[in-house]
Order: sequence, then C-alpha cells, then structure tokens
Amino acid sequence: MVGLVVLAGLTAAAAAALGRTGFLPTPGDRDSYYVVNHVHLLVLAALGFAIFAGVYRALEAGHRGRHRRVLGGWHFGLTFVGVNLIFLPQHLVVLAPDWQAPGAFPLLNRISAGGYVLTLVGLAFFVAVLLDALRREPDLR
Repeated sequence: MVGLVVLAGLTAAAAAALGRTGFLPTPGDRDSYYVVNHVHLLVLAALGFAIFAGVYRALEAGHRGRHRRVLGGWHFGLTFVGVNLIFLPQHLVVLAPDWQAPGAFPLLNRISAGGYVLTLVGLAFFVAVLLDALRREPDLR
C-alpha cells in the first residue's frame, strides 16, 4: 500500500511538472485525463487496500483466527497487479501525441482490460474469504 501511495505521489509530481513545462499543451485535455488517472490510482488502489487491510484485521482479531492468510495473499497479489495493470497503461497513453485516436493503442488497451480481469479474480478471492469467515464451524463436542 505504501508503494501505491508513493507511485501516486510520483504521478502527481509528474503531472505538476508536465503542466508547468507546457508538455501538456491544452489545459482541459490531456492534463485533466492524466490527473483523473492519478486520483483513481491513489483513491481506488491505496484507499481500497487500506479498507481490505481493515477487514482482514477485523477478521483476524475475531474468533476466526489466521487460517485465511493464503486466500488473503492471493486476493492481495491479484488485486495489486490488476489495479496497476489498469491504470499504468492509461498514464502512458495520455503522453502519446495521438492519444485520442480511436484504436491507436490496442496493446495498452488489452493490458488495461487484463488488469480488470485480474482485479475481478482477486475480488473473488476476497468474497471467498468473507464467505469462509461467515460460515459456521461444526460443533465438535
């Protein structure tokens, strides 16, 4: 999570530097798209992972113990890679000269779409953790 906050901070610094140097020529065009991607990376990724960490902490502090760490690890890994695959290609697209041409970046679009799939698979692991936490354990008395 700290890495995502640092990455978001670097993209904010890059957006500020690009706006000052005139590299992003039209103020309401590319720079706003870049800033929107930066905010989504920061808010959705960093804040989302903080919420997930709070849920895992609450489950671990409760009566369920630590036996869901493998599922939680898969959830974190897949969601982390997926979120970065969603937003990092979009940061690259906006810096290209023909960034609004339809179909100009099929590879980056496929990478971003693959990130969505990985994120959804990671969220399925999170749902599995929640379902496992909510199921009743058999009474062994």
